[in-house]
Amino acid sequence: MAIWPTPKYFEHGDKYLWLDPLLRLEERYPEKEIGHVREWYRDLKPISFNSRPLIRDGYPRDFISSAFDDFRANLMSNRLVSEKFCPPSQARRYKATIESIIVSQDFDIRPQCMIPREVYSIQSMEDGFVRIQIVHAEGALRAFQTLRQLFFYASEEKAMYTPHAPFNIRDAPTFEHRGLHLDISQNRISPVDAKRTIKAMSFNKMNTLHLHRIDSSSWPIEIPSVSSLAKKDGFEENGVWNAQDLEVVTKYGLSHGVTVYPEVDPLGYTASTSRSQPGLSITWSGLDWPLKITEAPDGQLQLKPADVPPSLTASLSDFLDRTVPFSSVFHVGGREIDLKAWNSDLRKWEDDDTIPSSLKKSTKPLLQNFMSHIISLIPSYAMTPIIWEDEFLEQGIDVPSDVTIQTWKSAQSLGEIVAQDRRALFGPCEKRYLDRSPESGTFIEPNPRYHPRNDWYSPYNNWRNVISFEPLKDIPKEKRHLVVGGEVHLWGKFNEDMKTSLDKLLWPRAAEVLWNGKGNAGEETRKRLGEFMRRLIEMNIDPGWV
Repeated sequence: MAIWPTPKYFEHGDKYLWLDPLLRLEERYPEKEIGHVREWYRDLKPISFNSRPLIRDGYPRDFISSAFDDFRANLMSNRLVSEKFCPPSQARRYKATIESIIVSQDFDIRPQCMIPREVYSIQSMEDGFVRIQIVHAEGALRAFQTLRQLFFYASEEKAMYTPHAPFNIRDAPTFEHRGLHLDISQNRISPVDAKRTIKAMSFNKMNTLHLHRIDSSSWPIEIPSVSSLAKKDGFEENGVWNAQDLEVVTKYGLSHGVTVYPEVDPLGYTASTSRSQPGLSITWSGLDWPLKITEAPDGQLQLKPADVPPSLTASLSDFLDRTVPFSSVFHVGGREIDLKAWNSDLRKWEDDDTIPSSLKKSTKPLLQNFMSHIISLIPSYAMTPIIWEDEFLEQGIDVPSDVTIQTWKSAQSLGEIVAQDRRALFGPCEKRYLDRSPESGTFIEPNPRYHPRNDWYSPYNNWRNVISFEPLKDIPKEKRHLVVGGEVHLWGKFNEDMKTSLDKLLWPRAAEVLWNGKGNAGEETRKRLGEFMRRLIEMNIDPGWV
């Protein structure tokens, strides 16, 4: 079977079921039939668990019926013909037909896990009776995405069928946070491309899109309160996302079960602010940069002992105001901090008697003061802050216990973080970077002075390397609950036009580990990927090769 990701439990027969083109949805609540009341999920009993709230103000109120409409439309337009199955003559003459799908709530299907809202089960009988049981509305979406993959197109009948009846599926994710980290600041990725990516993410049962919105190359996001940033520091006009673009993409994500949340890194990538905010950035020219990084200097925020730049607070508050209706997490960055740059900058303040001497001798108090201020803005919005591992593991910055630490430098970082009883996201570059294409080669540095160099983006991570990753392998059982989930990373700096390469770089490498906790890179998986890629193509997604 080519269901992707593989359900936790799946048994099936070999009978044929056909799909009625007028397939309808029946929604049922305990002890009464709800029918087509589109807001029925709002009556579901609340679940108590330490997790993000599912529904914010902007969450679609017709979530389940909208998910069903999308499921039915995709099925009826599908023209995927099976290479293995062909309905026999008897199945063609005596058609058992699925006329309706019943969705009901059942708390008994909930496993002993912290993610009950995405639990689902699907049962079918030979006569066409199909029932989906869920704990929360989001489980229905995951069930529909699984059910889609059981059906093929019969060209003679011009109808959809499954050769696997009866079937019984029970499934739930291993991780709460199953994300894609997408860099929209160092390469042009349009809102249309982002929506297409969200559609594929939902089909892969991924639930979080992390947008790296600013970097040294560009500030491509409009901030109404500081409008000069995008006007002067973004790509040319057609490469900037305005406030409406961002809202449209975010709401589209919610309707597909994908939370879109921003990263605004105010520390390490400030070169892009040099035109609109002169003096905000230091060390973005003139350094012996090839000894450290794989591109010209990113620029760093000038850490002033006395205050935090008002424009920075204003831009962060603007982002928070527009993010809070749709997400419960917010990323404040903190990657690739250069302490040497700040140490040299401290010399400016040696003669200022108004600044405590302790702040003139070390950058750590300055960094601590700045991050404490930035992180303190977030809880008032009932959001959870996320930071990169650099500040926590390398700089030793104290952060509140509710802050989630995201890894990227190595697989060992995850163990170091949870050993300190902190929540963590995995994503080591050697297993979770999708940047390089097979054709791109590696970064070549002709000057022997700079060898060997550390290029985080090479070599190309093929699907076997990405999918074989086992994030919990070396994590003690008593610490595994601290692993919230993980992300795959797609940076834009070393890739060609993302309009043509985005799909190929992402799919189908991205998803299996995130749903199941570990993948299988064997021959059976390769065969499953082949059929799954055909389904992606039916969705107008252009996957890479395996």
